[in-house]
Amino acid sequence: MRRFALIIFCVWCTAALLGTAVGTNHAARADNVRTVAVGGGRAAPPAAPSSVRVTGVGASWVSLRWRPVPGARSYQVLRNGTLAATTRQHHLRIGGLPHATYATWRVRSISGSGALSSRSLPTPVTTRVPTRCTLHVAASGSNTHDGTAEHPLRTIAAALARAGAGDAICLSGAFTEDVTMHAGGTRRLPLVLRSEPGTMATVRGRMWIADDADDVVVQGLRINGRNLDGGELPSPTIEGDRVRLIANDITNNRHHICVIVGSIRGYGIARDLVMDGNRIHDCGRRPGNNHQHGVYIEQAYNTRIVNNVIAANADRGIQLYPSAQDSVIARNVIVGNGEGLIFSGAEGYASSGNRVTHNVVTHSRTRFNIEYWWPDGNPIGTGNIADNNCVWGGAWGNLALPEVGYSQRNNVTADPVYRNRSTGDFRPTSHSGCRHLLLGTALPLLTVNPS
Repeated sequence: MRRFALIIFCVWCTAALLGTAVGTNHAARADNVRTVAVGGGRAAPPAAPSSVRVTGVGASWVSLRWRPVPGARSYQVLRNGTLAATTRQHHLRIGGLPHATYATWRVRSISGSGALSSRSLPTPVTTRVPTRCTLHVAASGSNTHDGTAEHPLRTIAAALARAGAGDAICLSGAFTEDVTMHAGGTRRLPLVLRSEPGTMATVRGRMWIADDADDVVVQGLRINGRNLDGGELPSPTIEGDRVRLIANDITNNRHHICVIVGSIRGYGIARDLVMDGNRIHDCGRRPGNNHQHGVYIEQAYNTRIVNNVIAANADRGIQLYPSAQDSVIARNVIVGNGEGLIFSGAEGYASSGNRVTHNVVTHSRTRFNIEYWWPDGNPIGTGNIADNNCVWGGAWGNLALPEVGYSQRNNVTADPVYRNRSTGDFRPTSHSGCRHLLLGTALPLLTVNPS
């Protein structure tokens, strides 16, 4: 009889939905755990690593850290379920990654006898765009210039007229103009609109990424979407496919809806949007009228909303209405909105297949933290789930019950004990009941632009 016998079996991963790349459907995935027989008995596999968190992210690299696991000799690091690296440390920087690309990371422990743990909970993160610029725009520039660093253009519109796939438009200073994109890039060579490296430019006016503008990245801007003509059209409006909103500060100083994604009115269905690392705050007039939201997913497929702070908006922090399909909403702080998040439908549509997981959803001022609405005679959504969230202090309660059109499990009711909610400092104190979620992400927890 061999001293070591290998037995392989499968267990279902509790967070499998997050382990898929953008555009993958929500089928459950198997997780292999290996037990090694030693001396006639079976050695139990080590525990899965906990508190896996992103400690840094760049254009082509991600740094991860996790708590050491007793009995673990080494660790496997997986990207979208595929082995990316093996290390004996409990931290790792992984390079050679594609730019502006969403992925989920998990870690597995390996014991001295070779037994593998189950995978850690998924940690989503999006790489950034490189610091290079192909066109420069500055408040001191001129549209007669050639767009070089020495001779920048004056308006974003002038730069967009010259830009194409693979270009990076870099902004310096403050701009007051509507930004309309009717052309984008390609999957491999997106069109980038960003701040000059090391700065944070401000854009005031409506931003519209139209249906014919796919593969656009907007990174590192202060976006004030208040309409220049006094109107109330949402901003940014996203109707193109594979748009990335990364590390922006988005508001309209309490005037109307901020981010809206897709349209049921024929303007465009948005596919594969990623919103990562943004602060979306103070959108909509107080006290709210049930229509003034921070993020409004109107008609979209495979949206990924991760690592954002969505705070102090008049009505919903995130509205899934009426046709949000197969979204993943994970690792966000959704705090101090009129309501936190809603699953809903209307006009013959129903939002379905959406997963809301590992978020901190607290202090909703007028209604529930997580709720639903299905009007009479309309379809009811299916496959919606809210799981493993930390909830606290909703005006009507934390989760709307009974569950209709969504299910909920393993949610924790606990006070997040933010350092200073009134100033936008959502870092946890040592007494935070949501600390495990607030420390385990790439969240912009401390504002750099208090409102």
